[in-house]
Amino acid sequence: MTERIKRRRLGRPPKRHYGPEATILPGRSLVPATVADRRTWNGFCEIESEPALFNVILREFGVRGIKVHELVSLEEEMMAFVPKPIYGLIFLFRWREDDPDKQEASCPDGVWFANQTSNNACASVALLNIVNNVEGIELGEHLRRFKDFTMPFTPALRGDAITNFEFVKQIHNSFARKMDMLNSDLQLKNDATAKRKKAGKHRQEHGESEAGFHFIAFVPAMGKVWKFDGLERQPQGLGQYSEDKWLDLVKPEIRSRMTEYEEGQIEFSVLSLVRDPILDITRELALNVKCLETVNRQLDEGIATSDHTFANLPDVILGPALDLGLTQDDIDCAEIPQGVLETYQASTLKELDLLQRRLIDSQRRIRESMKEELQSCQADDDHAAGRRHEYGPAVRSWIGMLARKAVIKDLLDEFPEMQ
Repeated sequence: MTERIKRRRLGRPPKRHYGPEATILPGRSLVPATVADRRTWNGFCEIESEPALFNVILREFGVRGIKVHELVSLEEEMMAFVPKPIYGLIFLFRWREDDPDKQEASCPDGVWFANQTSNNACASVALLNIVNNVEGIELGEHLRRFKDFTMPFTPALRGDAITNFEFVKQIHNSFARKMDMLNSDLQLKNDATAKRKKAGKHRQEHGESEAGFHFIAFVPAMGKVWKFDGLERQPQGLGQYSEDKWLDLVKPEIRSRMTEYEEGQIEFSVLSLVRDPILDITRELALNVKCLETVNRQLDEGIATSDHTFANLPDVILGPALDLGLTQDDIDCAEIPQGVLETYQASTLKELDLLQRRLIDSQRRIRESMKEELQSCQADDDHAAGRRHEYGPAVRSWIGMLARKAVIKDLLDEFPEMQ
C-alpha cells in the first residue's frame, strides 16, 4: 500500500507555474471542456496554492466559519496580523519522502486522516484532513455525512472514498480546463510507460529530482499537533501542545524544508486556515443593533418628543440587513451583558443620548469592516471564475488573426531566437 500511495503524482507548484510536462496537444485541446466532460472525467486537476481558490472550494463544500490566508512569514511580528484562532496550516513544497519511523503505528481513534490515492488530489485531501479535525465549525450536510461514514475507515480507505466522492470531485474539477485534463491523462500514460521501462536502481537515482509539488497539512487535534501527509501511510505526531502554542511545534518542520532551497529559489508556500472574521463581525453587529433597540426603548419611555428616536437618525441599522448577512435570528441570539443593561436602566436622558451616539459611531465602523470582508469574498469569487474560464479558444483566435496579418512572421524575423 505504501508504494502505491507514493507513486501518485503530486500537486501544482506555487502560483501558476507550468512545467515542461504541459505539452500542447492539438485538435482536442482546442475544444473547451464542458460540464459533462468534467463530471465524467476520472482524474483530479492540479490546483494552485491560491487562498482565493481554497476559500471558494471550502464555501462550495458547505464549510462555514473558516477562511484561508496566505502567510508571508512565520515570524511573530507578522503572525500577529493573522486572524485567530488558526485551525491548521497547508504547506506546499517539493515533496520528498520523510523518515517512515516518525509515523504513528496506526491512525489514532478520533483523528481523521486520509491518504492521497488519486493523482493531483492533494489540495482537497489537505483541506479535508484539516476541516474534519476542527471542532465547532459547520461542515455542511455533505461533508458531515461523509466524515461520519468514513470515521471507522483506515486512512487508505478514506483516500479511496474521497476519490469516489462525486460531490468533492466535481467541485475540485470545476477548475479543470481541457488542457489540464489532457495533460493529466498524458502524465498518467507517460508514468505507466516509464514504470515499465525503468529499473529499480534508476528510479532510486532519479526519483527525488523528478518529485513534484505537494500539499501537506499541520493540525492541532486531540491535544496533539499532527503532520498530515497524504502520501504517508499514517499521520505523524509532532508533540503535545498547550493553549495557542501549537505553531511552535510546526515552525521548525516548515523552516527545515525551506532551508533546502537555494537562495532566491521560492518553491513553497504556506496557507493558514483561520476563523472567518465575518462570524465575529456579524455577532458584533447583532449586539450593536440589540443595544440600540434597548436604548431606543429607554428613550421612548423617558421622553414624549421624537428628537431622540431612531426615526430621525439616517443610515442606522435597526433590524435585519440581508445585504450584510445580518438576520433576525442573529439579533435575537445576541446577549447584552447584565452590567450593560443595568447601566442603560440607570442612565439619564442625556446619558442615553450620548450612549446612542456612541453606538451609532460604533455601528458605522462595524459595517465598514463587514463590507471589506464581503468585498474580499467577492474578489475570491471573481478570481475563481477567471480561473475556471477556458481561454484557449480566445488565444487561438487571437494568434490566428496575428498570423493572417503576418504579425507573427515579423516578430520571428525580428527575434530569431524565438524560432
